[in-house]
Amino acid sequence: MLNAAAANGVIMLIAGPNVLRFAPSLIMPMADLDEGFAHIEKAVEQVVGLIQQGK
Repeated sequence: MLNAAAANGVIMLIAGPNVLRFAPSLIMPMADLDEGFAHIEKAVEQVVGLIQQGK
């Protein structure tokens, strides 16, 4: 997941076996936050696709 996120421009950390940690700015404009979530969604879709393919 970390590699897929990084490939989509998102930096995240592992905070536990089932936890991903984000540390966005507290004064981030909503448009930037929406864009970030779109990148995260794309990364999740890529990972799920790989899992479904058995890779």
